[in-house]
Amino acid sequence: MHPHPFRRLPLVAGVVLAMLAGCTSEAPSSSPVETSRASLDDGEYFGFVTDVDAAGGTITFDPATWVVADDEPNGYRIDNDEVDDEILPVRADAEIDVLLQAGDPATAATVDLEELEDWFRSPASGQEVAFDVTVADGEATALAFRYRP
Repeated sequence: MHPHPFRRLPLVAGVVLAMLAGCTSEAPSSSPVETSRASLDDGEYFGFVTDVDAAGGTITFDPATWVVADDEPNGYRIDNDEVDDEILPVRADAEIDVLLQAGDPATAATVDLEELEDWFRSPASGQEVAFDVTVADGEATALAFRYRP
């Protein structure tokens, strides 16, 4: 099987850019793929998974802030003034915990990234899929579905 012809595009584009730039020895500072990768430091984050790409081994994650607030109906609020989607690689051995049926803690399960993608695209997941995500070395190492009463 021959590789897809578009997979060579970044190399060709880089050569053309270097020629157009007067053949300088400086490489471009970043490529679109690099700038779209997550810029999250190591730690734990709350936010929303907005896409899952099992084939690419990534999730798209929008960090938000969970605020405990006694004056709110459920005792919390979520601050997320703007969407800051981050493409985050998911480590192959990441622990991924979900509720197979939205709102039913009795359906808690651990899944792999392919199962997460299937679940994410199913109506049973609910929308605005909130997770606590652990990041280490630029990768998601754990995802835990955040139940929201």
